[in-house]
Amino acid sequence: MQIEITALKKSYGENAVLKDISLTIENGMYGLLGRNGAGKTTFMRILSTLLKPSAGKITFDHIPLEETKQIRPLIGYLPQEFSLYPDMSVSETMRYLAAISKIPVEIQRERIVIVSSHIVADIESVCTNVAVLDSGWLLYAGTIGQLAEKARGKVYELTIPKDKLETAKQDYYVLSSQGHLSDTKIRVLADSVPAVGCPAPCVPTAQDGYMELLRLLEAV
Repeated sequence: MQIEITALKKSYGENAVLKDISLTIENGMYGLLGRNGAGKTTFMRILSTLLKPSAGKITFDHIPLEETKQIRPLIGYLPQEFSLYPDMSVSETMRYLAAISKIPVEIQRERIVIVSSHIVADIESVCTNVAVLDSGWLLYAGTIGQLAEKARGKVYELTIPKDKLETAKQDYYVLSSQGHLSDTKIRVLADSVPAVGCPAPCVPTAQDGYMELLRLLEAV
């Protein structure tokens, strides 16, 4: 299956919730990542035919979204608050839901599962590809590995006195901090090698790449 999204927009009066999103989603587990208010829920409700877009085009295997009678048998929507069997894995649950929906096994393998979350670890643990939304804009679409590469050469670990932590927060984009006796180790994003704290370069993670996207957005 393939979902093709072109120039998708959604507005409520003057409030633009989704802004000119173009994206292709193919078979497998796909992550939708973004802060609260990024537009994730609106995006998912549109794909689920529960909400009409203001503009743009969406097709499921070349079937237009407007053909709801053809689209709805192809999709399922699981909201954030739900209850399932605690002893079943995600794969077992998906097979069970497919079975009770009478979806043939050969078609089950051609399905798309979109996981929406504001937590990178939720996405990283099950998805290979991810799209990042923020304030209705599509900031990124690609693999988890490529997302991590967005922070390549920009992540450093510094060791600073505890009383210098607040100053460091003003000078750098601090990702995390951990106290050690009189010192504090902090992980930061920086465009150049920091001049303090014996900077040690770090291998970037998907979380680092995501935070780098947000850092660049805040700098605009």
